[in-house]
Parts: sequence; C-alpha cells; structure tokens
Amino acid sequence: EFFLARVSLSRAAMLSRPSLPSFASLTDDDVEALPPQSTSIAGMMTAQSLYTRVGQQGSFESIRSTLETFEFFSPKDSPRDGADDSTLRPFHKSRRNPFSRHGIVTRIAERIPLLSYVLQASHRRAGDMEALERARGQNFIRSDNVLRAAEHLPIVNHLAQRVHSFQGNSEALARARARNPLGHSGYLTQVGEHIPVLADTIRCIHIFHGADVDAERARAYSLTKLVSRDGAIMRLAELLPGSNLMAAAVHELRGDRQEAVRALDIVTQWKDVARVDGALVRVAELFPGCDIIAFGLMSNTGRYASALRAICKTRWVSVLSNSTVCLVSMDRLQDWVALDFESDLEVAPRVASLGGALLDLSIHLFDFNAQGAFRWRKTRRSCSSSDLVKRRGVRGIVQDIKVDKATQALQSLVAYLVDNSAEWVGWGLELTNWAVNEWKASSRASRITMWALYLLLPPLPVSVPPSQAPSALLARAVSETVENVIAQHQDMPLRPGSFVMPMPRRPPPHRCAGRRCGRGPEAAALASCASCLGFCILGCHAAGPAGALGAFACLSGCGAGISVLHRRTKRGLTQWISSCNDSAWHRMSIPVRPLVERRDPTSGNVSPLWVAALGSETEPHPAVPQGVVFDWPEPVLQQRQVAELARDYILWEWLAPCRPLNWLHPMFWILHLFERQLRRFADGAFGGREVPVIVPIELPAGMYQGIQTWLPDTRIMLILWLRFTDARYVTRVQVALVDGMLDQIINVVKSQCMPKDLREADPRLAEFVEPINLKFDVVLRWVEIRR
Repeated sequence: EFFLARVSLSRAAMLSRPSLPSFASLTDDDVEALPPQSTSIAGMMTAQSLYTRVGQQGSFESIRSTLETFEFFSPKDSPRDGADDSTLRPFHKSRRNPFSRHGIVTRIAERIPLLSYVLQASHRRAGDMEALERARGQNFIRSDNVLRAAEHLPIVNHLAQRVHSFQGNSEALARARARNPLGHSGYLTQVGEHIPVLADTIRCIHIFHGADVDAERARAYSLTKLVSRDGAIMRLAELLPGSNLMAAAVHELRGDRQEAVRALDIVTQWKDVARVDGALVRVAELFPGCDIIAFGLMSNTGRYASALRAICKTRWVSVLSNSTVCLVSMDRLQDWVALDFESDLEVAPRVASLGGALLDLSIHLFDFNAQGAFRWRKTRRSCSSSDLVKRRGVRGIVQDIKVDKATQALQSLVAYLVDNSAEWVGWGLELTNWAVNEWKASSRASRITMWALYLLLPPLPVSVPPSQAPSALLARAVSETVENVIAQHQDMPLRPGSFVMPMPRRPPPHRCAGRRCGRGPEAAALASCASCLGFCILGCHAAGPAGALGAFACLSGCGAGISVLHRRTKRGLTQWISSCNDSAWHRMSIPVRPLVERRDPTSGNVSPLWVAALGSETEPHPAVPQGVVFDWPEPVLQQRQVAELARDYILWEWLAPCRPLNWLHPMFWILHLFERQLRRFADGAFGGREVPVIVPIELPAGMYQGIQTWLPDTRIMLILWLRFTDARYVTRVQVALVDGMLDQIINVVKSQCMPKDLREADPRLAEFVEPINLKFDVVLRWVEIRR
C-alpha cells in the first residue's frame, strides 16, 4: 500500500508543479491521468490517509516530509530548485527496485519456464520491447521447441497442427502432419504394421486414403503376404513333415503345380533352407535385428536386391532428389577435397533403416568392383583444418562418410585424367591434322589460317608411350603435370582493355622528332630496288666501273629499305598479336547456348546425334564473361622440361630433316636455318618479356571417332605464354572455358557413357527385376574463386 501510495503521490506532485500548490486543487481529470497502479483500491486508500495528515495546506514539501517518515522517498529524488522535475523517476520503474521490469527478481523469474510466459505477456502489454526480448532469450523452453516436441506426441500433435494453422505457418503445418505418430508414416502406425492381422487392416486404410506407398510398406507383414508363394509362413510350413502337404495343397489350389511339387520334396527344402528365398532368410526378415544380419550376408555376396528386400520388405524403392550439392575445395587437381555434401533426398516408402541400407549398398558398390577389388586410390586431405566442418553425433558420422566418398570420387576422376591425358594429347594432334586437311571452316579468317598451315607446315606426327619419340615423351611429360594444374574461376583471361601487351624498347629520339619526317626512307629504298633490278637485267658490264658503283649504291639502298621494314615489322608485331588475341577472345567468350534433346521418332530413345546446340538463353549473363581457367605454372613446366620437349618435337620429329616431304614446306627451312635470328628478332620486339598468344580451338558438333563420342559445339581458349630470351619458348600454359561450356560437355559425355539401365554396368545389380534409371544433370556454381 505504501508503494502504491508513493506512485500516486509522485505522479500527483509532478502534475501539480507551481500551478497546483496543494492536492486539494487536483481535478478529476488529473486523477484519471494517473498510471493504472495508482488507481488501485489499496493505493487510493493509502493516499487518502496521507491527504488527511497533510491537510488542505499540504504542498509538495509537506508531502515529501511525510513520505520521508515512511522511508519510501529520498530527498535526492526530489527536484532541486531551478531543476526540471521531469527527471523524477518513480521508484517502481527504477532499477533499484528488485521487482521492476529490469530488477533482479524479475530477471530470475524470467528463467522459470512457466513464469517466463507470464512475464513476457506483462512486458508485451507494457510495451517494454527490451524486457520482452530479454525474457524470450532467457527462456530455455521456447514456444518453437515446445511445439516441435509436441509434434511427436500422439494426441498433442493435432493441437500443434491447430496452432500452426492458426498462425498461418504452412511449412510448420506440413512438418507436423508428416510427424503425426498416427499418420500414414507415423511411428505408431509402423509399429501396428508389424502385427500380421492389424497390418492388413492398416493396409486397407492406406488404400482407402490413396496412400499407395504406405500400403506397399504395410503389405510386408500382412497375412496375405505371409501365406503367399514366397511368404515366411508358407516357407516355414514347407520344412515340416505334414504341414508341407498343406502347403502343397494351397499351391495346387492357386494353380501353381510346380510349387506344389517342390513343396512335397522336403529333402530339397532343407537343402535350400539358407538360399535367398529360403525359409531361414524369410523368417529372419520378420524380426528386427535379424534382418540386418541377413542384409549384411546378402550384400557381401553381391545380392544387392535381396539385401535391400531384407530391410525394406517391399517390392520397389523410389529414390528422388531435386538438388544434391557438393562443396569442393579446388586448388591443384591432386588437392581437390569435398568439404560438404547436402541433398534433399526423398526415399519411398518410408521404412526404418532404409536410408542407412541404401548408403551401405552405395558405399560397397563404389568401393569394390564386381571382382571384389578396391576401386579407389588412397586419398589425403590437403586443405587446412579450418576448411573442414567439425560434425558430431550419428548424423555427423554419416555426413563425414558421404564427404569422404565424394573426395574419393574426385580423386578417382583426377587419376583418370592423369592416366588418359597422354592418349588425349595424341588425339589432339590427330584432330589438328583433320582440321587442317578436312575441316570446312565457317569464317573467312579460319579458312585463311587453315590454308596457311596446310602450305607452310607438314602434317603432325603422332607417337604414344611407351615409344621414345619426342611426341611420346612430350605426351608423358604433359600427363605428369596434370596433378599440379591449378583450377579456378575468374574473368576470362586477357580481356581486351584489361591486359596491355608488352611493347618493344623504344630507340633514342630521332633528330627530326617534333616535325614530320615524311616517307623519304621508304621512297629511297623503293627507287634503289628498282635501280638494282635494272642493273641486274642489263648487266653491270654495260656501264663499266660507273655501273658497278651504281649497283653497289642500289644494293645499299635496298639494305636501308630492309632495315626500315625490319623496324616497322618489329613495332607492328605486338599490335598484330594483340588484335588477333582480341578477336579470338571475343569468339571464345560467347555465352553458351543450352542444348535441346530431340528424340528419335523410330525408337523413342534419346540419341546424341539428335542433340542440337540451339535454344533460348535462360539465364542472364554477366557484363564481363567468366569461366574456368586451368593453369600450368612456370615451375611445373620447368620441372618436367615441357618447353624443351616441345622444341625437340617441332624441330626433330615434326620438321625432321630425315623426312623428305618436309623439304617441300617453307617453315622447315625457316626454322632450321633462321631459328636463332628469329628468336633475337622476337626478343627485341617484345622487350624480353612474356607475351601471350591465344590459340582458339573450335570443335563443331558431331561424332569424333578418335574418342567414339559425340560432342557439342566446343570452344576452348588455349593461351601460350612465350618468352624468347632462350630456347625455352613456352613458359606458361592456360586453358579457359567460358561458364556453361564445361557443364554442357560433362552432361553430353555423361549421357553417352552411362548405360540407360544400371543393371548393365555391374552384375551385382542384375538381380533387380525392374530397370534402375539414374538420371541427373551436372551444374557448376562457384561460390569463391576456388570453390
């Protein structure tokens, strides 16, 4: 009562101020303006008693002295002379009050589960959002967690569904319906499905509601299946004398004479008791724990269909996934590591331990081949510990297993690239010969290039390991560098405007700098050449010594003209290479158009020959084209001596003097006679620095016999970084593909390499009755430069 009186009097004193010298002058409106606490009966009664003691002449000072006698008001809380009395804070709102909204008692009460909800409602009513958020944070039993736990209780689940429906949370409502213990896939429903007669009733209910998937699961323990041809009761009856006669009679009534004869042979039944469809396996499948033993025995013997049946006990299993994401850390190819693996996998029907059984079968299928040999190489994690996610619990262990298997698959892919890269180098040389001799280029520049290569250079020779020819040694060196290739996602390299070609060293300023020199040297050189040609035709003896002197002067003029031409060629070489690089960059950076699959009208199957690289662009493209870049750094090439082997291949196998047909091509004489002069010329033109040269590789869509694969329109940008300071011309190699190109190649090749039915790929899957259709598309999305 004293506390509420303190509230009433403090509010009244603040309302009175100088204009209200006493409480007697308070009006009814002033009283109604008091806070709700002061309008309580006890507070008003106590305030009335104080009013009586103060009297009609009571002022704020007399009220303060009166309250001091009750020790509920401190003089330091009263407004000073000349100070703003709005700073007067009621005691019930101050932090010194342990029962206020921010007091210590209230904070402790907010940690009590049920009392916390009462205080939250009080804070919400008072509009104190700070206290409300604090109370919600300190409540360890939150409403969300309570509802999630209630969704697993049989009757409370319906109340949780009503709450979610009232709140309009459709996602939580769908989750609660899926977790309903008495629903189609609830744990109480599945427990009832293990009781034979009750399982028939539940199966009928599933069929009535249209839940065919759940009806298939309930059929496993139904009486109909147990007494069927391969049912556990029927197989068990065939083992016992006397009951086998009844089993044979049932088979005969069903019209299955072969099974009736087999049931009569009790000796054969005991011999086959442990086979896949024998009585021992069928009975073991009915008991939890024993079915896992049967699963392990079947999977180790390569009977995957029987092993899966021992767990799910259904006639079919459907595995669907809209998106499966594998986060990969990409640096060097040998260091590729899977960091995380997520999938929205949906398995139907929902049976306990079915997901684990599918995971075990997948691991066994991927780890061992049909002969029982281990498939993968031993892998190691090379990324830092901060990149790996630390997981705990059973789910964490399962997640780690999936990540490890994804890493093994990546390492197997790298090993496949290393083992076959030497063969692919030879195939690339043969493809180059085909392009020069047979390819009909669509653009004029490509036709001129192919025509020049045909006249200047002979065909490329090809040798594969274990030959000791330079081409075989070069292919082996390239395959050894594949593991150290760095893969990353970035802007397409050498974008025009962002890369400046190295320019030749400028000569000292000419004396005519600052004024127009004209075309004097070129005109003098042309006149000298004409005079020299005339002397050669008419003969130097016709003019005597003067003619000989004139011929010498003409030759000197020709030399001056050649010198001018040399300087201008050196200056223009960089600009010419830069313009060629810009043209090739624009062609290689064209966005990839999606493929359209067309079906063969005769067979109805998708044939790669019917895939057309035409379609509408569905995704917006960035302003700066980006792509995947594979980089062979200079130390890697130096370690394997790739530049030296490439030079040996060009001079001593491709343009070898021992091949007489090479003498017919001008490039043979140019490189063998003037290699050193050409190298000095290029070194001076580029100022001793590296210069990139883009080699565009454009493959038209079609079937390539070298690899027996149909490929779409493929554009690969090969960048050779050259330096002519010594005989090691190639210092660095890059291969770039614009975004979407690698995805398209992988999906097209995948559709031709993978069989339509997985049963054809491994004999352990041949026991499945229906085809195993594995359909997926590969999409690369880069979250970082190397992820």
